[in-house]
Amino acid sequence: MSEQDKCPRCGEVDCFDPDSKSCSDNCIKRHQRTEAGLRLQLAQAQEKLASQQAIIDRLPLTFRQLQDGQRPWVIHNFPGWESIYPLLGAVEELGELRRAHLKALQGIRGTPEEHQAAKEDAVADAIIFIADYCTANGIDLQEAVETTWAKVKKGLAGKQTDRSRRRGGQEAKCTCWLGTGATSGSSAERENCAVHGLMAKAARKQNVQTIADATEAEWKEHGNG
Repeated sequence: MSEQDKCPRCGEVDCFDPDSKSCSDNCIKRHQRTEAGLRLQLAQAQEKLASQQAIIDRLPLTFRQLQDGQRPWVIHNFPGWESIYPLLGAVEELGELRRAHLKALQGIRGTPEEHQAAKEDAVADAIIFIADYCTANGIDLQEAVETTWAKVKKGLAGKQTDRSRRRGGQEAKCTCWLGTGATSGSSAERENCAVHGLMAKAARKQNVQTIADATEAEWKEHGNG
């Protein structure tokens, strides 16, 4: 039996009919069972892959994924896009955010829901522009944020330790919802927290000053309506 007499499907010689130059009935049935099994395995693998992809799609988008997905889109739609353009775009979106926040405070030119939507849109656009700027200037946004945040956390921990020492060596403990990992909670609870109370007061004081400045400038430009 030569190589030409072997079954073209399985390579065996015992299932091959040399007269008809094809597989015997038993061989065909065996191949059908094998191919059906392979099709089932393929379907199961595809279903598992789709399930895994669905899980991945539900995961939060990272800055690195944003950069990886955004850059080809920018190159395709904006050839010759200079590295300063996304920086200008980010600044423009921050201006839109300032205006939306101001109008929400004034209670004019839109409903609270419209102002909130405008804020969210401006924040998202600004982050996308910043991601584009980082890519164009060789900055890994994910790494930069993680590195800087680690420094900030370390600095906050040091400040909290210093405050506890000044209070007689007893380390201050968080008693508000921020210490539980929640994303929202009572502002009064945060104000009374030994760790976050002073931080909240300082942030509020700075925010009031910033809003006051912005309000004055906006009203000078557009009036009170």
